Amino acid sequence: MATKVEIEVVGISLNKNNSTPFIVILGEKDSDVRMPVIIGASEAQAIAVALEHISVPRPLTHDSFAAMARLYDIKLLEVFIYNYENGVFSSEMVFSKDDEIKRLDSRTSDAIAIALRMNSPIYTTKSIISEAKIIFNDDNVPDIEEKEKRPLKELTIDKLNLLLDESVKREDYETAAQIHAEIKQRKETQS
Repeated sequence: MATKVEIEVVGISLNKNNSTPFIVILGEKDSDVRMPVIIGASEAQAIAVALEHISVPRPLTHDSFAAMARLYDIKLLEVFIYNYENGVFSSEMVFSKDDEIKRLDSRTSDAIAIALRMNSPIYTTKSIISEAKIIFNDDNVPDIEEKEKRPLKELTIDKLNLLLDESVKREDYETAAQIHAEIKQRKETQS
């Protein structure tokens, strides 16, 4: 079996070149190598909510799944992205309960959303990274449009907080994640 490499969710980006609107960007820690996974809007929403620690009024499906697992003392040991073929990733979630290990095949986007909620590691192999990778640097940044961020940068913290509350109430979690990231960035630069 190939050696596993731990990866992390680096961010979510718009996907202008495909009918599927979003990309979750995975990467090795301390590396410019990134692995884009094309996902739909609802999956992007689920990942963004977990990634940005956004509190939602009602639990999303992945929240309920994670809560049920915790309720029955089931641990998500890891997510393993074990295959990449024709642009499609195959993943499994590895669970444990009472020293028994069970593997569950899963869509990669769902596995990532659940792993983020359960603070579980995500792994793949060097060969999959090599096959699916993109290298980002200062000249080739992820495809998050600056024009969408500029208006947020011009707003006050109070206005951003109001917009964040409104976005969560509307269950527009993608926008809420962007607003939350802007607020977080400002707080970090102030401290």
